Amino acid sequence: MSKKIEEQYWFSHDVNAKDDPKCLMLIDELGLEGYGIYWVLIETLRAQPDYRYPLKLISSLARKYATTSPKMQTVITQYGLFEVENEEFFLSKSLLRRMQKYELKVEQLRQNALKGVQKRKDEFEKQMQTLSLPYSTEQMLNNCSAIAELEYSSIEHSSLLKDNSLLGIERVDFKTFKKRLIESCPSFKFALCGNLGYSIEHKGFQLKNDLIFSLQNQSFLEKEEAFKIWGYLYSIPDKVFELANTQIQNQHKEENYANNN
Repeated sequence: MSKKIEEQYWFSHDVNAKDDPKCLMLIDELGLEGYGIYWVLIETLRAQPDYRYPLKLISSLARKYATTSPKMQTVITQYGLFEVENEEFFLSKSLLRRMQKYELKVEQLRQNALKGVQKRKDEFEKQMQTLSLPYSTEQMLNNCSAIAELEYSSIEHSSLLKDNSLLGIERVDFKTFKKRLIESCPSFKFALCGNLGYSIEHKGFQLKNDLIFSLQNQSFLEKEEAFKIWGYLYSIPDKVFELANTQIQNQHKEENYANNN
């Protein structure tokens, strides 16, 4: 059963409801058919947005569940199990109390989830700010020139995530740095926060299919511009992998939360 169906039709139910004096009288006079009618009415009320049901539809409801309108009317009006509102609707105060408790719990869980999301968002934005160190155009050009001359040296990927952390890695060549970042955090997000000519308000970037995608323009960067940004990231590897590690941990938390709810 899906979560949506569970939320729509679930309600708490006392296992000894049949021993309630009102239900005992109902069963004594109408038998188990009357008790069955009672639960059909309760379940019907639960399925309504406001937990109320029009009296004018009782005859249709009775036909649907193979009983008679007079019997349903009797269950509604004669045993104190339901209340009639303005001679138009009937409701169950017991069901209303139970649903109010349920809705309060759902709202509390929702608020807790929102607080958790906001906390992770704040942590993420704080980490994003660590990428905004002063970085001059001259430094960037010098670094890009150095990158172009570097040769690839193979480093086993198995050493990447020791103790579930990307922090404290040794300085490596550019190609290894890029490979590590893409393999460990393929959807890595970051902002330049005023560096390389990008404004503080810029929405940032994300790795997609091993390329740099602009969240501001919703498009992939040209090769030359992407190369400059890779050069910037390579100049601050510790901060880059610290942010990547935070994003990986947050993703795991969200996946665990989704699996447990």
